[in-house]
This record gives sequence, structure tokens and C-alpha cells, in this order.
Amino acid sequence: MASQFRLLRMLESRLHDGDLCNIDALLGCPLYYPRQDVFDKFESLSQKEQHAALSCLFFTINWFRELINAFVTQKDKDLKRKLYGRLRQVIELEQMLWQKLPKCPNYTPPLAVFDLDTSMLSPSLKVTNKKKGQRGRKPAAGKAKKGKGNVNENTRLDTQANSQVATPATPQPTATAAGDKAETTENEVASAVDPSSCRPFFRELHFDVFGLLFRKLSVDVNSKPEGLMTIAELEFLLTDLNMKLSHMFTGGKRAIGFGDGASKNIGYSHLDIFTAAEVAGRAHSYLKPVCVHLEAISFFFQSLIADNDGIVDAPVIYSDQTRPLMSVNTLLFNTLSIFLSWPGLQKEESKGTLTAVLRTIAKRLEGDSVNTMEQDELTSVTFKYLSKFHESVVNIDAATTLVQALVALTAFPCVDNLYEKLVEVTEELLKREWYKNRGEKEKGSSYNQNIVTLLEIYLKYGSNTLQLVYTLCTVGFAEFTNASGRDPHSDTFPTLNKGTMSIYYRCMMCSLVTGTKKNLSLLGSASDADRKKYMEVWSTAINIFSVLITTLKNYDSKGLLGPSLKYSRCFLELFLRSAMPVLDSSLRMYNQEVMVLLKNMQSSTRLLQHVCTHSKVNQDTSLTRYVPPLKRCLETLVYRVKTMLVINKCSQAFWLGNLKNRDLQGEELLTQAAREDSEGEDDEQQPELNDDEQSDVDLEVEECERGNSSSSNSLIKAQGDVSSNYEVSY
Repeated sequence: MASQFRLLRMLESRLHDGDLCNIDALLGCPLYYPRQDVFDKFESLSQKEQHAALSCLFFTINWFRELINAFVTQKDKDLKRKLYGRLRQVIELEQMLWQKLPKCPNYTPPLAVFDLDTSMLSPSLKVTNKKKGQRGRKPAAGKAKKGKGNVNENTRLDTQANSQVATPATPQPTATAAGDKAETTENEVASAVDPSSCRPFFRELHFDVFGLLFRKLSVDVNSKPEGLMTIAELEFLLTDLNMKLSHMFTGGKRAIGFGDGASKNIGYSHLDIFTAAEVAGRAHSYLKPVCVHLEAISFFFQSLIADNDGIVDAPVIYSDQTRPLMSVNTLLFNTLSIFLSWPGLQKEESKGTLTAVLRTIAKRLEGDSVNTMEQDELTSVTFKYLSKFHESVVNIDAATTLVQALVALTAFPCVDNLYEKLVEVTEELLKREWYKNRGEKEKGSSYNQNIVTLLEIYLKYGSNTLQLVYTLCTVGFAEFTNASGRDPHSDTFPTLNKGTMSIYYRCMMCSLVTGTKKNLSLLGSASDADRKKYMEVWSTAINIFSVLITTLKNYDSKGLLGPSLKYSRCFLELFLRSAMPVLDSSLRMYNQEVMVLLKNMQSSTRLLQHVCTHSKVNQDTSLTRYVPPLKRCLETLVYRVKTMLVINKCSQAFWLGNLKNRDLQGEELLTQAAREDSEGEDDEQQPELNDDEQSDVDLEVEECERGNSSSSNSLIKAQGDVSSNYEVSY
């Protein structure tokens, strides 16, 4: 019936220039619908009755969706009031649907999208089931608890491999939801349905519907004031808007055909009539209410923090009442991020749209003066406006999305250096402690992913990445390693804790290589004048490398060992390629500096040898695959240092000896000791060395006379190992 009504209203709109007064009674027309007690006792119904009740929900929701599509363009105030009433009913009915669907396995909803090949559908609803309050072993096969439906069963809904990222609507307090919540215990199964999986079974909302965003927002989640938009309504509209913008601007439209590519267009048939540029031209006007709602929510949290004497982790800030506001705040920033990240904005034909977008946002800060500004000035003002919100953001999801929007702005021409401002904002966010509901500290995979995003942006866009990594090493890591207690963390960077250490370590190891390359490229060729600067860059890089590798003595988790093996090879290859040629020509002029630099490198490569041994002994394939290429680099480095000494006519200063296999703590491995006992005769032929001399490689400065000359040069004498395990030694 919904599709037939759409045809009717399209004809009426065409015949009467958009006026739907002849059929406006349908907007408030009552419906025959199952009583509430039918859903209250849903579990006790027969399967046929359950399916009928669920179908009624789908039919009612789709009817209301088409009513909203039809009458959203009407100007009559009474129609607008009824329209918002239907919108609220859609939200309430969908919330009820999410609760009842997991309880009815193998249910197939009625299709609402008919422009697709139904023979290719393979419905399967994505339902996430979680057992709350219970941890332990998984039950054995065949011993699953019996009941109406197994927790692994799928309701037949999802018809596609959905690639769009959708933010599920946060359930709002309703009579039904409150009742269900009261009956839920920690040991009950909590099911969550991905709303995006229902696209083939819901009527598509037209783009005109987002004109409802212009209504003033009420930040009180417990009330439904007349004439104001509720948080639930705003969340519903923003979720759908972001899915549509993602489809047009990031996923790209695909022609209807066979396979998964065609399924990604399901639910966007009306939207796909337009090009991405046309959608941008229409959608940029919605950025004004987005900014207005951002300001309202920002003011709410600023007032809340001020009322609690500036205490950010006060319980009232992280309550059930503020959680929906945090979710909506994230969606608002996501709208801006998706729009500003669209590559088409940087094209010449979209210059007018870009200017309009920037002017719409910048006007919130500078007023009508933006009408005379050029595009580069507008970019600067827009960045300044958005960056101010980081002070009032209280959840890390919103903070990360805000930073992503700021990153998108840096791609546009600007009069200021936005990169430094971006790094400042990101650094402040990394230096904050983040909390979740009821004031508990944030943790988990989602939190870790946000830290990855912030940290990568922080290290990527800094003008001196190497110095940023050095600060993290000397300040953040030092504070963390010296911290005590069950939850050690850095005081300067609270986001650096036991749960995120591996994230920081991986990002720092990667940025060490890229940062060193960046600093070397700024110096250009290694001329005699710049040779000292080259060595200073490498001195900083090697000091960082030494701190990161030495950390493995105390923290030897796979999350740290993997990045150390992977990126150490890249760092050593860069050292061989860029540093060694400079050291060749600097050994005589800066002999002390070269010696210190190589000695610091030597202490790190010695421990790297132990890391390789540790990985082989534990037979961890995820680690051992990095060992052969790393060992080749270590071997190459040994002989490259010998080449440097030969070039400077000091080859007699290079010496190789046996090195014992040791673990990360420096303890000798028993297998190696046993092998050495059986090879006593061979050992007698080697110079007598104590254990420290056999396991370490020392650098010394000695006088080297050449011919009859009385002058002396500082040279390097080294001991090393060229056995089954190579030590970088000079």
C-alpha cells in the first residue's frame, strides 16, 4: 500500500503544483493495529501470530515513512505538527521492532524495495547476541542450551553484505523500553539488531525529509516538548542522513547488476537518481542546522561541567540521560566529516559548492562578514570554529570524528598553517582521560581504535614528527614505566596506559621511520656544512630507537614484539642507506660523535638479536616471519661498518667473536650452553672472554699509528658474532 500511496501523491503533486490538500487527511488517518498487550506477551504467542505481529510493525512503519516523504514539503503548521507526530511513532515502532525481531528466528519480513531481483536474495538478519555477566569456557558442540531459538540462529532479514557504516539509534526511554529494561537481568541474553540490515524492508526516506533538521532542539531526553525536536528524532534523522552521504560520497554509486555490488544500492534507489555533485548542492543547506545543534549540545555540556566545578568525570556528566546527547554529538561531527571529506569538493567544477559549504559553517563564527571573504579565509575561519568544540567534547568517539573533520579541512587552500593547529588539538585530546557511562574509564576495542586514529593523525601532520616521537618516548613512556599500581599510565598522556601501550608502540615505531625520512629530506644533500645536522637527526632517531627496543626487556607481549621486528628492519635499512655514507666521510672529522652514535645503535641491535632468538624459541609464526629479513639487515650492518673502517684505513680495528644466545632478560639459553660444552675444543681456539664480553660488544677509542706519523685518530674497535645468530657489532 505504501508504494501505491507514493504513486498517488506524486500524481497529486504534479497536478496541483506540489499542493497535497486533497489527500492531507491521510496524514492523520488512524490505523488498525495490534494492541500493546500483543507485544507485551510476544513470547507466549504462536510462531504464526508472532510473524503476523512483526509484519504489522513493518507495514505500519513503511506507511508512516511514505506519509513523511509526502507531506514534509507542505507549509501548513497543522500538517507539520502531525508530521512530527508520525516521525515519533516511526522511532517508537522501530525500537519495538529491534526488541522483538531476535525473539522470532527464521522470520522473513515483507519486501518494501521492489526494484531488485528477488531471486538473488538470501535473507539473513545480522543479530548480535551477548551473554551478560558470564565469562568462561565455550560450551561443547551439541550441548547448547535448548530453547525457542539458539543464540546463533539468524532471523531472515539481511539481503546484502552491507558495506556502509551505520550508527544504530540509541534507544530512548519509552513505556515499553522501560518495562523491558526492568525485566532484564545481567544473566539474560541481550540482542542487538543492525538497523542498516533492514534497508530492503523499509521505505526509503527522501532527501527533503532532512528539512526537519531545522527545528529547534530540546536537550532534555526525558521530555517531549511541543514544537521542539527531541534527541531521539535528531538521532534518527542524522543516522539516515549519514548513511546516504556515505553512500554518495565515500562508497560511490554502483550500477544495478549481479553480485554484492548491486546489493550495496538497495535502499538508495531514489537517491541514486542524482549525482554526487547534485546531492552536495542540496545537502549543504543542512549544515546550518547541524552547526546549530552542535552549539546547543556543546553549551549543555559546558554548563554541566561548570556546575560540577570543572570536574569532567562527575557522575552526572556520564549518566543515562547524557549518553544519547553524546551519541548525537558524534553523529553531528560525522555529518561534517563525511561532507568535507568528499574528494569532489576539491574539483574545479565544485568550487561554488565548496565556497557555499565553508561560508555556511564560518558564518556561525564571523556572521555576515564571511560574505566578502575568499575561499582560503573561509577555510581558516571554519577550522577555527570547529576546533573550538574540542573543549566541550566529553566522549572520545565524538572527539575522534571532530579531528577527522579538521583533517578534511586541511586539504583546502588556507591562509594559515592548519597542520600545527590540528596537532595542537589532537595533542590536547591525547592528554585527556576519557570516560564512559557512569564515569568508568574508557577501554576496549572501540576505544583503542580511536586512540590509533588520534595518534596517527598527531604523528603524521606534525612539522617535526621525530621530535613528537621523542617527546612521547622521553615523557610518556618514561612516566608509564615508572608508574605503579594496578592501572599504570602516563600523567602527561593519560591515554597511554597498559591497554594502549602496544598501540603507542606500533605508531611510534612506524613514525620513527617516516619522521627520520622527513627530517633528512628537509636537509637535502649531505654537504660538509650539513653533515653535523645529519648526525644530529640520526642521533635523535637512534636514541628513540634505543628507548623503544629497551622497553622490550620489561614488556615482551606480542603486541610489542611484532612491531619491533617489523619496523626495526625498515629503520636499519634506512640507516644503511642514508646514515652510513655520511658516517664514512665523518669518522675522522667527528670521531667522538660517530663513536657514540654507533655505540647507541649497537646496544639496540644487540637486544634485537635477543628478540629474534626469543621469537624462534617460542616458535610464534606471527613473529618468526620477520626474523630472516631482520637478520639479513643485522648481518649487512656488521659488514657495512667494516667497510667504513676499510675506507678510513682502519680495518685492523674490526674484530668478530662468538656471541651467546640469550633471552630478552639477558639470561643465557640452556640449548646454547649445551652446544658450547660439546664444542669445547673449538672454543679453546677463541680468545678467552668472560660472559659479559661474549654477550656484549664494546666500543673503544684507541690510538692508531700509521707509518711514521705521530698524529692519531679515534677509531672503533669492535667485537661481534658471525655465527648462526648475527649481532650488529662494530
